[in-house]
Order: sequence, then structure tokens, then C-alpha cells
Amino acid sequence: MAAEPARPSVPTDRFVITLPSRADYLGAVRSVVRGFLEECMDARFSEEEINGIQMALQEGCINVVRHAHGKDATLPLVVTVSAPKGRFVIEIEDFGGGLPPPEKEPPAPDPRNPREGGYGIFIMRQVMDEVRSEFRGGKHVLVLSKNLPVKAP
Repeated sequence: MAAEPARPSVPTDRFVITLPSRADYLGAVRSVVRGFLEECMDARFSEEEINGIQMALQEGCINVVRHAHGKDATLPLVVTVSAPKGRFVIEIEDFGGGLPPPEKEPPAPDPRNPREGGYGIFIMRQVMDEVRSEFRGGKHVLVLSKNLPVKAP
């Protein structure tokens, strides 16, 4: 008797979306993440928090498309979503140089002197509990993390 081939398995605590680096694909990523937040999490975020998470996701992804990948759609945009204990985490992989160091980040918005663009990092830092830039295996990874709401007893 021949042995049965091994059945593939997938992690049950995360999923990965791989797509071309194209801005017109980002709505699909936002929809999948919203669905995960609304349907698959034990703890529930408020509508305001979900909108903030989606905004941070959009900003992180559009920075990859425009800056890290220079609108080269042949480079993959890889988004990993996970929910380790007590947190919701989005990781966005790219082949760019990562976030600028704090001293080179654009200044915080000034309503008296508005500018076009340069708000992405500020927005991500405002709506997420943690925003960090790291390098793994020759790739840049933007990590966006939000603490889960505490359930009422």
C-alpha cells in the first residue's frame, strides 16, 4: 500500500494576502481586513477603531505602491494579518528602504500651514498603538499593531 500524500496545512492564527503593487487593488485588501475584524475576532473594535485601522492599512500600502516600489506593479505587495493574544497586527512587506528615521519624518500637520501629502506616518501613529519598521530577509516590514479592546466581565 502506498502512503497517502501529506495534507497541506495553514496557520490558524494569521493569513497572508499577496497582490501586485497597484493602488486599485487596495480596496480589496481593506475589505478583507474589515471582514476579519467584524467576523473573526473574539474581541470587537468600535466602528471608529475599524475605520482607523483601515486608514492606517491604506496609508501603509499606498506608501509601498508609490514610494517603496515606485509604482512597479510587478513587485509584490504582501500583507499579513494576525491576532496574537491581546493584539491585532498588520505586517506590510516591501522592497524599499523603510520608514524615514524620526528626525527625517515630515512634521506633524499644521492647520495654519497645510501641505499636500506627507501625512501617512502621522496618521498611522495616531490610530495604531504601535508602528515600527524592521528588516527581515532582505525585505522591509512595516508592523502596525492595535491592542484589542478589553471585554467587559
